[in-house]
Amino acid sequence: MATPGFAFVPRKLAKSGEKPVKPARQVASSSKIAESTHAKAGEMYAGGGDDSESVRARRQTGRLKQKEAYLDDGAYAALLELALSDHALWSSREMLEIMETNEDGFVPLSYVTSSAPAFAGMTPIPPELALMRCIKSSSVLEGRMVIAEPCQDAWIGQRGGSSAGQGGFEVRRKDWTKVRERIRKYTSFQWDSKTIYVENLPHSVRTVPAVYQFVRELLADGTDPGTSQTESVQIITFPFHRDDKPGTPPPTKSRGFAFVVLLHVKDAEHLLQRWPWSLDSHPSQALVDTPGVVAEAVELGFRCLSKKEWDRLKMEYLSLQRQLLEKTMTSSRPGPSVRVLDAQEQALRQNYTEAKETPVPAPAPAHQTTLPYPADCLVFVKNVHPETNKTTLRSLFTHALGGVASGAADAIDYVDYNKGLDSCLLRLTAPQHARALVAHFSDRKITQASALDSEGAPPAGDTSIEIVLVQGKKEEVYWEKVPEKIRKQAVAKAQGVFEDAAVRNGDQGAGGADAGGKKRKRRKHG
Repeated sequence: MATPGFAFVPRKLAKSGEKPVKPARQVASSSKIAESTHAKAGEMYAGGGDDSESVRARRQTGRLKQKEAYLDDGAYAALLELALSDHALWSSREMLEIMETNEDGFVPLSYVTSSAPAFAGMTPIPPELALMRCIKSSSVLEGRMVIAEPCQDAWIGQRGGSSAGQGGFEVRRKDWTKVRERIRKYTSFQWDSKTIYVENLPHSVRTVPAVYQFVRELLADGTDPGTSQTESVQIITFPFHRDDKPGTPPPTKSRGFAFVVLLHVKDAEHLLQRWPWSLDSHPSQALVDTPGVVAEAVELGFRCLSKKEWDRLKMEYLSLQRQLLEKTMTSSRPGPSVRVLDAQEQALRQNYTEAKETPVPAPAPAHQTTLPYPADCLVFVKNVHPETNKTTLRSLFTHALGGVASGAADAIDYVDYNKGLDSCLLRLTAPQHARALVAHFSDRKITQASALDSEGAPPAGDTSIEIVLVQGKKEEVYWEKVPEKIRKQAVAKAQGVFEDAAVRNGDQGAGGADAGGKKRKRRKHG
């Protein structure tokens, strides 16, 4: 009977020249440490990693956090170059002081990533070791590692010691000596002359690093081969869109337009000439066949505009927007009707005193009973101060009608005015008050010198307050929007004014008849 083979070789029977083989579990454990270290570094920086069954299992159990997306080395190199550009150092006095305090002009890398506007709102920030690899690929920056002597607290095991002596990574400009000489000579006017507004960016160019690389390639196209474009782009900002809500932080992604600040004026002039704002003088469509970003820029209608021209167009746009808004607000209200004939105007041009002394004939009863509103009691006023108020306007027109002492305070029924407009509507209690007000402002040029001017002043220019009587269809449309109760009250006030005027006229006639004869004395009863 054959004996079965051993499952293992005893140690004493192993060959003396062979080394004992480690168990598979131990080899795997030692290699697993190295593999996991590289896997973690790859997952932290590149956002990658294997999609093995073990990783998927850990995802399902919730023990693996969601991977965070990192950018490539070129993108972080572009952000670091923007963070340490001439414009960034000129605008950030604190960073410039830190670099000047250091003998060699270095600044801590952690300070740059935490305070520079180029890294604002960016999450996650890659490890400093990965950023140092990006700095090595840059032709503008250089970095170094600082090793500090450990403090005594670290040896004796105390906590809470100062971290000022700890090491780290630092970065600086390679041409720091030249930058230090010219950095304080810049002015805001110079930077504005080097700022351009770009529009119709390609869909793949929406982030700051992408715009940075895109503009550099456009500058390299058509320039001298010996010209360096490594320091041309200084800062990139994305303006707010009209759909953005007020109070939101500055956008970190472009919507097809951006502001780009360049280092040299010639670079700005090159882009403005190569990619003008007018599409009529745009580069030839033959460049579409050119490989690279130039063809994509031509196809999408990429164009540039200087900061000065952009400000001018913005002012024109805001002025046009304000005019359209005022026109819309004015058209939403009943406008002034056509003025009456010249002969009638001459007859109505009299001041309020003459209107009071002249007896006003009572209107026809059929006319008063037919209309559901008081006719000829509505006037349209324009060229008032936009910041005035209803109280000031009431005082202004009361003063024009003769003041409170003459009884003009009750002549104005309601001031229909919305703040921000230069026009309003007045509802008066009787037609004679409306005609007197129209005649007063037709004979006199009066304006509001300020928002609280309740007496009026001579106009400084050609603009003065104008009042027009609202009649016909526009008057009817206006009163239809007034509540029925208020309409009835207005009709009652108008009829009451007519009745008072008739009574006053009758009393004056009776007084004149009694003046020629004897007055009858009444006996007093004690």
